[in-house]
Amino acid sequence: MEINKVYNMDCLEGMKKLPDNSIDVVITDPPYWLGSYLSIDKNGQYVGETKDIVNSWSVGDGYWMQKVLTEIHRVLKFGGYCCLFSIDRFVDLPMYNARKAGFDICQSIYWKFKQGMPKGIDTRKRIEALIFQGNAGTKSLRKQEYENSSGKEISVRAGSNGFINDVKIRKRKDDTKPLTEIGNYFEGTKYGLATLAPQIEVICVFRKKKKTKNYASDILASQKNSDIHPSAVNTKLIQEEEGIFPSQLIIEAAKPNKKEKEDNNHPTVKPLVLMNKLIKLFTMEGQIVLDPFIGSGTTTVACANLNRKYFGFEIEKKYCEICWKRLSEISPGLQYSPDKYNKNNDKQRLL
Repeated sequence: MEINKVYNMDCLEGMKKLPDNSIDVVITDPPYWLGSYLSIDKNGQYVGETKDIVNSWSVGDGYWMQKVLTEIHRVLKFGGYCCLFSIDRFVDLPMYNARKAGFDICQSIYWKFKQGMPKGIDTRKRIEALIFQGNAGTKSLRKQEYENSSGKEISVRAGSNGFINDVKIRKRKDDTKPLTEIGNYFEGTKYGLATLAPQIEVICVFRKKKKTKNYASDILASQKNSDIHPSAVNTKLIQEEEGIFPSQLIIEAAKPNKKEKEDNNHPTVKPLVLMNKLIKLFTMEGQIVLDPFIGSGTTTVACANLNRKYFGFEIEKKYCEICWKRLSEISPGLQYSPDKYNKNNDKQRLL
């Protein structure tokens, strides 16, 4: 596969075409079961809902994550890092599967932003939908809202599942009043798995085990052996740029602003300043970064700006096109919209 390309294909198929021990660092933001109820039973089997209902992505079960991390482990060089975004409610799944794949688990990094949107469910409205409509589902809740004599009609930007990934203008009622005694008792409360406004996301950090007897000897060997990544975190560069030693725990970065999200309708765009810092910390110029879930391409944009090589995979063509457009704006003379993977290009693998 050609380097510095983003391929419109399933990452599990794409990574199979990369050689063993060929990637320095993986930085990626995979789907992670937002709003689902995936869990593990007493026999260690994955059970429950496996669809990311917030973004309408079918993300598969825990075995899918195991397959992804096993393949990432294979393509990473010895000593190479994998930085994987998650949330605290599901961080155990990538951690568990990373151990099974053979990774060492490093100290996690926490991306701190100002404040997210609480997605808890309005207790009173759901109760009254159940009482008057016989069902506490979203359709019954909306029907009950309109039948409530109080409140005012408003227009909101929301998708079919109530979130903004599939944006449409919808009519609903706001500021309705309780109609029952129990509704009045629970007015102003919420329930669910995400009732508080989040301020952090977890970035799991995994490292492939060393090849030689210790990491110092690995670093020396990496100067001759291309299958070893020198496991050095570039704290000096961040310290020189920001005047402080980088925290091992927290990176503060605001969520992408309107300008950064212009013409970009991907639901989970990461800020460029955050990706820049991760790439500066874990790689050096000329090293190779893989993002198996490239989305709208922020990882590759950061790589292109910072003189890092990259591979990217994205199964959704519409997000690939956003990524290709962003990359073409950095280097207008280059072609960034290739066809799907062509096996005849295998001779142009890593040089």
